[in-house]
Amino acid sequence: MISKNKDGVPVLFVRFLYNGDDWVFINKYIIKADDSTFEVTPSYGEITKDNDYGEVWEYYSAVVDKNIHEIIQAVISSKKTIIRSQGDDKRNDRTVTTAEKKALQTMLDAFKAMGGSDVQFTL
Repeated sequence: MISKNKDGVPVLFVRFLYNGDDWVFINKYIIKADDSTFEVTPSYGEITKDNDYGEVWEYYSAVVDKNIHEIIQAVISSKKTIIRSQGDDKRNDRTVTTAEKKALQTMLDAFKAMGGSDVQFTL
């Protein structure tokens, strides 16, 4: 997701999303992109949880910083990426599709086309 700050400067965000029919109560995400493994551990309360019509969803949104940008680049260039949404007692694994990898690259390209700067990725 791309937003603009009060000065009109583009800011890139990422969202990790799980949805299904059972709660995971996610406390971290483990991303395995080929031989590289990354972990994203949100602070308490940063994961939004909700449900409706028998479906639940849990998600975490954050500004893309240096670490998240490295993960995104690894996912885009990987042959196979699995994202694990990990809770204390449950987990959910999903494989990132080729279309999703292309969408990530398109989002990075759009961010740059809107005037986004790599400076955001050094934070």
